[in-house]
Amino acid sequence: MRKITPVVLLLLILLVACKSKSNVVTTKSKPYKTTRPVTRSKTSKKVTVKPKTTNDVTNEDTTEDNENSELVYGTSTADNIIKKALSYKGTKYRYGGVTKKGIDCSGLMHVSYKSQNIILPRSSYEQSKKGVKIPLSKAQKGDLLFFKTTSRNRISHVGLIIEVDDEDIRFIHASTSRGVIISSLKEGYWNNAFVEARTIL
Repeated sequence: MRKITPVVLLLLILLVACKSKSNVVTTKSKPYKTTRPVTRSKTSKKVTVKPKTTNDVTNEDTTEDNENSELVYGTSTADNIIKKALSYKGTKYRYGGVTKKGIDCSGLMHVSYKSQNIILPRSSYEQSKKGVKIPLSKAQKGDLLFFKTTSRNRISHVGLIIEVDDEDIRFIHASTSRGVIISSLKEGYWNNAFVEARTIL
């Protein structure tokens, strides 16, 4: 009979000791969820959006464009100037532009007045020196509105009045962000940037 060496004996003891004799009951693990559950705050409330007020509008990008206009224009000089300007509605902004491929604010005034043989200078600043300054309460269709929209302390933007009523003045202009649009003087940005109204006609 062979002699069991201490090394073999040690190995046998280890093998016997490592074998599990306990009756362990295992359960099937739940599948891992790949999406996190949505947690809801107990203090959260339903948020409602209120209509914009003049104080809510802070920059040109939030200007509202009134699409539901049902204005009717006649054949007066002012009406014809307005109709010409409206024909550019939706045209993209292009600095120095005077065509339907692109136009800027003073360019829109220039081509609109030119259609009635009235020649205006090419910049809004120079246009603000023409005609007669009038109180806003006296402004009418076809008059111009001038604004300061930059940090420089001078006229930098112009719009053409297309409608005046007891509560509002609407004007068409070439916005740098949205092209030729119709805006309201009640909007906070334009109301704050407004400088003066002038009549050319």
